[in-house]
Amino acid sequence: MPKNKKRSDGYYRYWYKGKQFLGKTDEEARRKRDTYKYECEHGIEQQTPVTVFDLADEWLPTAKTGIQKSTYNQYVACMQKLTDAIGDKLVSAVTPGDIKKVWKQFDGLSQSYISKASFLYRGFFQHAIENGYCRTNPVTAPSAKPHRGTRGTHRALEPWEVKLIEEVPHRCQTAAMFMLRAGLRRGEVLALRKKDIYEGQIHITNAVKFASNQPLVGGTKNESSNRTVPLFAVLKPFAEALHEGEYLLPDKNGKVCSETAFRRAWESYLSDLSEAHNGCPKRWWHLTAEWKKSYPEEYQTYLSMKKDPKKAEEAEAYRLRGWHEVSFRPHDLRHTFVTDCRDKGVDIHVCMKWCGHASERMILEIYDHVSDSRERSATALMDGAVEKQ
Repeated sequence: MPKNKKRSDGYYRYWYKGKQFLGKTDEEARRKRDTYKYECEHGIEQQTPVTVFDLADEWLPTAKTGIQKSTYNQYVACMQKLTDAIGDKLVSAVTPGDIKKVWKQFDGLSQSYISKASFLYRGFFQHAIENGYCRTNPVTAPSAKPHRGTRGTHRALEPWEVKLIEEVPHRCQTAAMFMLRAGLRRGEVLALRKKDIYEGQIHITNAVKFASNQPLVGGTKNESSNRTVPLFAVLKPFAEALHEGEYLLPDKNGKVCSETAFRRAWESYLSDLSEAHNGCPKRWWHLTAEWKKSYPEEYQTYLSMKKDPKKAEEAEAYRLRGWHEVSFRPHDLRHTFVTDCRDKGVDIHVCMKWCGHASERMILEIYDHVSDSRERSATALMDGAVEKQ
């Protein structure tokens, strides 16, 4: 029998000790034969043959422990993409090139989602290594690196926005400050009560989740999220103002906010911040006596446009020129906290502990936004280094 032969189905075949090795190219088949030959000559134990699909089916349920159902559902979707692309392959035969094919299914998805999938796939193949199904992790190879996903919409707030939060009173201010200055998630801050703040620490053990608008108080996002965060000096006045047993942001009955109640409170808060920033309520922008007196021509133009029903929207847009809407989401405050920690040189492992993250990748790839002040500091540092040379 020839040592190699191209079969009628187009596959190349090599033989060694009565075992055949197939490949779509001559090189692939020969590489498989040579790998097996090397393992035999050096007494390396052969891996247990198992397909990616079968191992995923066995392993994935073990990832349920300590995570939210929504997160687990994301893991299921990510593993589905993996098995759709290479499910029929033996785990021991998966190459970095195969992983690169998997990443093609993530085109157009967010960087956050891709990072979660990468974390999941590394864990999957690490499990395979530890159980003798393969010897190397194809996900960690440089050639298997995923493409950059779309940037998320979360951001770190600008200094003027932070100043507004610190100075403008509102029933949401305390909750906003704890998200901004302690990195709490929305669900964590809604579940937090006066009794959870003691001995100079914020003790985070619960979080609110919503089901059909109703709040459900339960455990935090995962095991790492159960944590303590220092009650920083800037937060002490807000903590001291709370009554015993009071939530940071209760509803009108003093209980946990429903999703609708929180949304309305947050909209009211942003409206008050916008009013403080612009100097008057939105409905009075460019309609004050001072504006009419200082800009009579513009005021008359507005009145003229408003008389025409067809130009009502145009008239309103004309009036609101220069109005600055203050708008950010609760989770942006957590991003701001992480960025502030990094700006001030807080050790990344301390930052992870305060935020309840098990991996520094979440900090570096998602939450940390390089601020202008950090870049200026880095520039000054480098200029100083050049001068000393």
